[in-house]
Amino acid sequence: MTILSPPPTLPLPQRAHLDGLLSAAAALLPSDPGRALELSTEALRVTVASEPLGEAQARLGVGQALHRLAQFQEAQEELEVAAAIYRRCGNAAGQAASLITLGKVSRELGEPARASEHLTLALELARAAGSVPLEAEALNQQAVLLQMSGQAAPSLECFRMALSLREDLGDVAGTAQVLNNIGQVHLSQLQHGEALLALQRAFELLADLNDPVLSAQCLMTIAHVYEDIDDLAQAYDHHRRAYDLGRTGGNRLVELYSLNNLAGAAFHLAKHEEARTLFTRALELAGEVGQRYLQGCAHHGLGQAECVLGDLPRALEHHRQALAIASELGDPAGEVDARLGLGETYLRRGEIFQAIEQLDLALPLAQQGEQHRAVVEAHRLLAQAHERAGDLRQTVVHLRAQQALTQTLAGEQRERQTRQLTVQFDVERAHHEAELYRMRTETTQRAYEEAEARVERRTRELARAQVEVLTRLANAAEFRDDVTGEHTLRVGQVAALLGAQLGLCADEVALLRLAARLHDVGKIGISDLILLKPDRLTSDEFERMKAHTLIGSQILSGGDSRLLQMAQEIALSHHEHWAGGGYPARLIGAAIPLSARIVAVADVYDALSHQRPYKRPWTTPEVLAELQRQSGRQFQPEIIAALMSLHESGALPLRSLGAGDDQVLDILVRSGAAADSENGLAGVPAAQDTQLLAEHRALESRYAQARDEIRTLQVAAFTDALTGLANRRAFEADLESALVQAERHGHLLGVLSMDLDGLKGLNDAQGHDQGDALLRAVSHALQEQFAPHGRLYRIGGDEFALIAPQLSGQAVGALQLGLQRGMAEVRRSGFPHAAVSFGLATYPDEASTQGDVVRLSDQRMYLQKASRRSPPLRVTLH
Repeated sequence: MTILSPPPTLPLPQRAHLDGLLSAAAALLPSDPGRALELSTEALRVTVASEPLGEAQARLGVGQALHRLAQFQEAQEELEVAAAIYRRCGNAAGQAASLITLGKVSRELGEPARASEHLTLALELARAAGSVPLEAEALNQQAVLLQMSGQAAPSLECFRMALSLREDLGDVAGTAQVLNNIGQVHLSQLQHGEALLALQRAFELLADLNDPVLSAQCLMTIAHVYEDIDDLAQAYDHHRRAYDLGRTGGNRLVELYSLNNLAGAAFHLAKHEEARTLFTRALELAGEVGQRYLQGCAHHGLGQAECVLGDLPRALEHHRQALAIASELGDPAGEVDARLGLGETYLRRGEIFQAIEQLDLALPLAQQGEQHRAVVEAHRLLAQAHERAGDLRQTVVHLRAQQALTQTLAGEQRERQTRQLTVQFDVERAHHEAELYRMRTETTQRAYEEAEARVERRTRELARAQVEVLTRLANAAEFRDDVTGEHTLRVGQVAALLGAQLGLCADEVALLRLAARLHDVGKIGISDLILLKPDRLTSDEFERMKAHTLIGSQILSGGDSRLLQMAQEIALSHHEHWAGGGYPARLIGAAIPLSARIVAVADVYDALSHQRPYKRPWTTPEVLAELQRQSGRQFQPEIIAALMSLHESGALPLRSLGAGDDQVLDILVRSGAAADSENGLAGVPAAQDTQLLAEHRALESRYAQARDEIRTLQVAAFTDALTGLANRRAFEADLESALVQAERHGHLLGVLSMDLDGLKGLNDAQGHDQGDALLRAVSHALQEQFAPHGRLYRIGGDEFALIAPQLSGQAVGALQLGLQRGMAEVRRSGFPHAAVSFGLATYPDEASTQGDVVRLSDQRMYLQKASRRSPPLRVTLH
């Protein structure tokens, strides 16, 4: 609350009482808005008609408290009166303060245009009055509006201006609020490292303040970061803490948002009864507050929970209510969710045609809104519905569409894992450096002992991060051809059971469980054309596939821990054969590391038991018979005997997945401590600085090793393995950034879509090797020609694209000439019939969104392909 003292014309006792009421209300507003409302109302009562500024200040306090209590209509009335009084009195600062809160109220009432008007005028008045705090708050609220409208870059710029002002003022609470908002912008742009760093700094500032509402908002944003990187347990924990704080702070709107979020987190963790209870409470609270959007969210959540719990009539009713609210609010995303919920519920009730009706309406809406996961879900449910209706043609159509988009999403999931690793290590390093700085200042024996304990904790946290890196790295490789990632989990579990059966010690078994999961990490470097091929590989393709053992060994090489050493030997040698003839080194018998011999059995056992692109799953008797047949040839007989014993005892087949990594963490911490001891790092307090420096170097070395692994994964995620060009994921990320730059600087941006004609015919006539050679030749020639104009990408198959960030009429002609010269070079290099169809679209002249500019360039390219003509590029430049 902004305190603007009334003029000293009231009697002294009355004026002192009014000042006291206003000051107390301002102090209580963040933590107890209900009490602040009572005090502001009392202040309004003691003012007199001859003192309009006192009345304005009291009404401003009432309006701010009502806003915090989510009583928006009442708040709007009080604030409009306060702003009018301040305007009549010529008090620019008071009017600005009233307009800022009016802007927030208008935003909550779903009136962004009106909110923008209020905030723009408030910023002008604050600057005219020379009030830096009000200027900072107006900027902060303007940035929130920009963020809500999807303008991330201008929003971030506005937030940073507000942050600078708040820091100059020493305003801790205001600084924390802006940092929380900056974190939200970074989250919307999938910049998880930057988001968590801003949010962590905000939360540290809030630790010394009594502002539960702002702390709850910060925790909710942190929870959304964890949701985005698929750490659902952490997300649930942070939403729970946010909800507890929201209730403590008395802000019903924050309480309601956090309650809805907590209910959703419980549902995603399969806590369905808890989710139903929480969504029911959220629905009641949303009705009391009058928040229709959150009522719709609660109805949708209840519909999902009731459907899973088997109360299908109630599920239908909740989804219908959610649909009605989404239609009322013009919320297409809410409508998609509601119709998908209705479709699934009808399907469970056996009402097939009602399900198809709802799902057919949901699918195009989800496609228009680029809700990719909703599109996959719609195709999945439609495939089930049409299958049950007996329409096999439509079943196949939807299954194919689901499969194609699922593969795309699997790549995005792999990118999220890479981002998660980067986030974890960026935060880990920031924590570690801050801790190390404090540790160096401790000089007494007691301080040394405390520092040593903290080093042990940091070592454990870094060990945990290392385990997380290896786990995510294993999943990243497996997601290329197994979107569930369960193959690596099963291989690890089976290998651990075999190791224990063979008498390995508990530590070795624990390490083997995790290290085994990295056996195929080298697949990161194998082309999707080979990895996902549904038929058997040719001899040449198999030779290239065999290279994954060498690639995996190289990725894992250089580690100084037993875990990484074991993982490397498994990755390198798990395809060696007991009797010889395996690869890559054709080792025999005991020359093959024991860990690799065990994983060889576990890998084949699981691969035979489950479906692959080229085979059906085998039955258990078939699997065991095949493994016994290979005993003494491909596999060590003692390991096969151990496998049979596990089946006889009932330990196999596996009944569940997953085992804790605490034992692995203990091993890594102990081995780190032992290495420190061998290096003479266990000293006395006088040697404190030397020891800490050594520990710091050891931690930095491990950190650098993990970051190298991340970089390897990042290269694989954004590079086409066949041509070395950037891939579709890199194209989409770069185009989004280029569009922002084009809009900011007023440049014309071009997207050139290209399709290589006749590739399929070449593959059919001369084989895929020749087709691959053509793709590489085209990539090399066009990359050389287009280098001055932009970046070339291979989108997939025979499709390429170019982003030209600063297009001009002269550049258009240069692009056409470069395309002609590049294809002429390809034809001279042994592909005389090589040709390419193309289409160019520009932003913002011809398209206003990222999706539109890509679709328009694709349409023009396909039109040209259909006409078999190559007209000159025609672009109108404005």
